Amino acid sequence: MTDLFRICVARTLHHEGGKVDNVNDSGGATNFGISLRFLKKLTGIENGYQEGDIDKDGDIDAADIDSLTIGKVKELLYKHFWLPYGQDIETWPLRLAFKVFDFGVNASPSVAIKTLQKTVGAMPDGVIGSETRIKIMQSDPDTVIARFSLNQCQYYAQITTARPTYLEFLVGWVRRAADLGETI
Repeated sequence: MTDLFRICVARTLHHEGGKVDNVNDSGGATNFGISLRFLKKLTGIENGYQEGDIDKDGDIDAADIDSLTIGKVKELLYKHFWLPYGQDIETWPLRLAFKVFDFGVNASPSVAIKTLQKTVGAMPDGVIGSETRIKIMQSDPDTVIARFSLNQCQYYAQITTARPTYLEFLVGWVRRAADLGETI
């Protein structure tokens, strides 16, 4: 894990909070941003167990969410929510890296990448390629961060419109989008 990741994940864990199990959250039981739905999608095998079987009892259920330690959460966030950006994220300004990573934990790395691409005027294909890299380098970081936050709010409005039960999360999501990382 890199120093940049450690800085960003500390702030993201603050946004995510601890264990919650809200019936209106399609991810199911969640602990520090790791949802039961996410654990069930993991296909890797570790020491003979599915990667999502945190308590190593042969199944993936709410007990695995309860068994998550901060160390395991950070390991999962690094592997599945930081590494998808490749080495590119390590070259971005701290605040931009934080915004994109934090949104990726909340929405998915693919959604965060497409949002970043839309923000900088690159083709929103969800893959950080040469066009995206160039557009990021040519852009003013403060402007990108502000516009990214606005696009993040638009995303939240769209999913809330499509799924009205998410309305209860909207204020928290907008607060999260408003965190421009000035104090990190």
